[in-house]
Amino acid sequence: MKKRIIAVIVILAVLVALFFIGTGFQKRMDVVLVDYSVSEDGTEITLDVGIPTSTGYIRGFKDNGSGVKPHYLTFFSTFGGINSPIGAEHSFQLELTSDDTEIYFNRPEGGYELILVKDEETGQWLRPSGIGEENNTIFEATILEIRDNYFLVEPVEGSQELNNADLITVPMKNIGTAPQPNVGDIIEIAYNGEIAESYPAQITEVYGIKVVKEAEQWDLIPMVMVNGELYIDTGHESTVEARCGVMDGEITSEVDGSEKPTKDNQSNFGTGYGYQYGSQEGIIEINMNEKWWVFATEKVLASSELMIDPVAVVSIHNVFTGENANITENEDIRTISNILCGDAWNTEGTTDCLSNIEITINEETYKYHSDCGTFNDNVNQNYLSLDDERKAVVNAIFSEYISLTATEVPAE
Repeated sequence: MKKRIIAVIVILAVLVALFFIGTGFQKRMDVVLVDYSVSEDGTEITLDVGIPTSTGYIRGFKDNGSGVKPHYLTFFSTFGGINSPIGAEHSFQLELTSDDTEIYFNRPEGGYELILVKDEETGQWLRPSGIGEENNTIFEATILEIRDNYFLVEPVEGSQELNNADLITVPMKNIGTAPQPNVGDIIEIAYNGEIAESYPAQITEVYGIKVVKEAEQWDLIPMVMVNGELYIDTGHESTVEARCGVMDGEITSEVDGSEKPTKDNQSNFGTGYGYQYGSQEGIIEINMNEKWWVFATEKVLASSELMIDPVAVVSIHNVFTGENANITENEDIRTISNILCGDAWNTEGTTDCLSNIEITINEETYKYHSDCGTFNDNVNQNYLSLDDERKAVVNAIFSEYISLTATEVPAE
């Protein structure tokens, strides 16, 4: 019985291996030429090819002609099945001689189609009249987003596609060799010329994609110009919402070279953006999508001066005992800051509570009575009364640093 099981396993393994290898010898008869280039000495041509459908890959070709004969190229599928990417290639090199004049691709029923021909007068390799215009449409576009199985692109200025749609989704199919496309890159897209009318518009049949211009590093980093100083995104969120969200001003100066956030960065900057100066020189905090993000000058970024998590200095003082302390835990600072930044302040003046605690945050001082759970803002003549739950939270934080004695300590 055991020998029979082993025999069955061996047979299955052989069948799987035969299938895996056999699929690699299946001919692809729908290969199209996306682009090509000839070496300076004319001894080699690089063929960038693709498949017009959404299934299958190419692993290689066989040249059935050379020298004084035309090149008859037969292409083959990858090993492992119709959608297996194992060994997939999109760019192939073909050696040339001075006598070569034509290149053909294999087609159904053993036929071949003329793809490239050599001009006898100029020596240049060209597509035959009609090829390319009939089968391929090529345009350039900038990658705005990369998702699981497609690119979201914007056609470049001057392209016919931009007249039809400013945003197009393009499936990740038949992507050329390195470099691989990234956000901000300009890519060349060869497709069947059909764009589905939707928003964003859609291209479904892609013959080839290749990068024609890589995005420069600075193109990918959000930056702002504030009062003549350029600040660059550090990628870090501020630990506190300083000054209770009061912004020093709106960003109306240059943002990435324009007078407002560019379309590329609009999703990052969001709406209602503004700025405030950070906890050290050369740092500002930008309010984007209800969060504060840390931006720094090139000088700060290039030095060791950058505090990755700038923390506001928060000090507390018991007016009766004379105790002083700084709140050091970021979470405690955030909690107190969020409470003080709430919208429940009463603007009719301050209360008569005999405050026992003074808290200073970002150079603004508030008085607090731990028994009443009331903050007084003497400068702006406002007060904030906490409910029992929030009073318990604030008192628990303060008691970690100083005592909450609320009456005068008798002299000894």
